Amino acid sequence: MDPAVDAHAPILEERLLGVRGLLETALRPLLPAGMILALLLVWWYSMIGHQFTPDPLLPGARASDAVLGVTFEYALTYPQPGVIGPVLKANKGETQRVLPLMRGDVTLDGVVVSLQPGAPSLLVRTLDDAPLLAQPGQSATAAVLGLGFPNPSSEQTLILPQHGVGMRIIRQDNATTSAADDSFVVEVFQGDSEQPIQRFTIRDSQVERIQTPVGEMPLGFVPVPMLQVQAYSAPNHWLLLPAALLLLAGALGFRRRPAFLLAQAGPWPVERSVVIIQTDHAVALETLRRVIEAEPQETP
Repeated sequence: MDPAVDAHAPILEERLLGVRGLLETALRPLLPAGMILALLLVWWYSMIGHQFTPDPLLPGARASDAVLGVTFEYALTYPQPGVIGPVLKANKGETQRVLPLMRGDVTLDGVVVSLQPGAPSLLVRTLDDAPLLAQPGQSATAAVLGLGFPNPSSEQTLILPQHGVGMRIIRQDNATTSAADDSFVVEVFQGDSEQPIQRFTIRDSQVERIQTPVGEMPLGFVPVPMLQVQAYSAPNHWLLLPAALLLLAGALGFRRRPAFLLAQAGPWPVERSVVIIQTDHAVALETLRRVIEAEPQETP
């Protein structure tokens, strides 16, 4: 104790200071810091990342990207005789995945592959695997052809060059929310005839006998969806975790408002006291005023 201070000297004034929310105030700058870090990561990913989105794949089609080193093939497997199982074969280097036709994401050596069934397509095949099918302008024939129909009323043309037969296939909208419910109308033409000699509707996997000058030819029709594939690389995903933690900590800083209260009490002649209260919290001020007013007053 300072010897110059008299311990028995009357206290002229007492001060009490109360504060709330110091920790929250310290956390608030973390919110803009997290936002800045997240924006920098987005910019960085856009600069060094790469995205590959090929056109919707038809059955039997392939697509590849040299930058990501990935190759996709809409392959047709035959798990049982007469049964077609379409799958997506995704390759990156020595890694290969066979994916079913359902929406989902997989990762191949750091490359994220997103798969989503798209608009309807129609798979047409010969039952004896004879290469008799072609499209206008194609010189080579095939045993299996995939035809895409991106929109309702879309149409495709299929020909049997060796038999002089052509088919016009039109996608019909069945007024349902799912494009998978759409059907296909097939019109068969012979030679230069402008009127179809045969007409039928494809609603499910089925076999139809096509009339040709040399007799009926059975063809298989299998509705399957086109595939929308997207591949992208976004290295160092773990850097998003610090940004998320900064954003969360900064958001916690705003869960309640900081406040202070300073109370000063001192003597006021004669035998009275004066109390001065300063605060930025109106509720606390009103509560403290009521407490002080409720204190019993001493009478001389």
